Amino acid sequence: MNKKNLLSFVFCLLISIGLTYYINGKGGLMLCICLVFAFLLSTVNFIAVKDKVFFEIKYDNVNLRKGDTFGVALIVSKKCLLPTPYVEIKLHSTEKLTPLKSEIFKTSLFSKNEKLKIKAEYKAEYSGKSTIEIEYVKVTDFLGIFSKLIYKKTEKDVAELRVLPNIPDRVYSSDILKSVADAVTFDDNDEDTGETVRFGVGTPGYEHRAYVPGDPIKKINWKLSSKREQYLLRLDEKPSVSGQLVIVDVFSKNNDKQTFSDCDNLVEGCLGLLSSMIKQELECECYVCNKNGWNSFKVADEKSLSLLQTELSTYDLSLETPKRIPDGIEKEKGTAVAVVFTNNLDDSLVSAGNTPVLQSFYVTKENYVKTHPDNVWVIDDVYELSRLR
Repeated sequence: MNKKNLLSFVFCLLISIGLTYYINGKGGLMLCICLVFAFLLSTVNFIAVKDKVFFEIKYDNVNLRKGDTFGVALIVSKKCLLPTPYVEIKLHSTEKLTPLKSEIFKTSLFSKNEKLKIKAEYKAEYSGKSTIEIEYVKVTDFLGIFSKLIYKKTEKDVAELRVLPNIPDRVYSSDILKSVADAVTFDDNDEDTGETVRFGVGTPGYEHRAYVPGDPIKKINWKLSSKREQYLLRLDEKPSVSGQLVIVDVFSKNNDKQTFSDCDNLVEGCLGLLSSMIKQELECECYVCNKNGWNSFKVADEKSLSLLQTELSTYDLSLETPKRIPDGIEKEKGTAVAVVFTNNLDDSLVSAGNTPVLQSFYVTKENYVKTHPDNVWVIDDVYELSRLR
């Protein structure tokens, strides 16, 4: 009940009573009757139609790109002869979306079985999973005295939208790829071209040159050197890591624009790095966590990269990974090398990401560095990677 409107009505009624006694008895009496009749009519109509109002959200665009503007339709209807008093509907959208106008709508319905379509417009600001839902529906009588919440938000009337992260044209990644290449361990059983990386199979075709003081000893092909009676060094000046692991460890419970921007930067940087690797004909396996646990995606071409992009459009930042590093990656692949994109670089991640069977390289934003292990790269707003010294 709206006490302010009720007091206003009572004040008007008192004025009409005073008019009846002191100024014009017949006119004042008619005014009193009209006010009482209006109150009764409004109340009866409110009781009759308050449970006859129906509503739903309809939307067409499910997959969106950052910066897209779109609309969702709010359908309001009634199933009764009486006119519907004022209906107030409030929508609620996640912070990744920006409403282009008020999310509160007020309307009324008059004709039988009338349907009213209201369009709410939004802009997709950040990538990942987004929702729009009806927060509440309130019906108020014509005098504004009585009101009732006939709906509170549930999981039913929710528009679930997916905003695709961008794939940058270029990620400055040669430095990190060369550093990952240094994690390669060679197999001396193949004299000329064979080498084994800590995950997958390297690109064949390496050449050799004579060893000179200062060269890394781990690049010496010992078996071939013994046959040639001189130290021979494998040449690996180009990054040649094939089948590399990439792990997306991005989650946050802070629903603010800076957090969303930083997380977008990391996710898109990951896609940009994968795109760079594809252009160098390098395969990769990317791990992304959802509510069902870690999922792996083999990325070898533009089509598989597009599928991963679609998967990341459903990424939920509020979902904290149960384990910072997927289980079993070393059991399937042997020892592994991983590039971890994270906004939570702490001791627990470093402990999980560096084991006797796993070596990790970390890409993060500088303000998310809580510990300082080796192999940390910082990504800036234009996706340039620089090693944190």
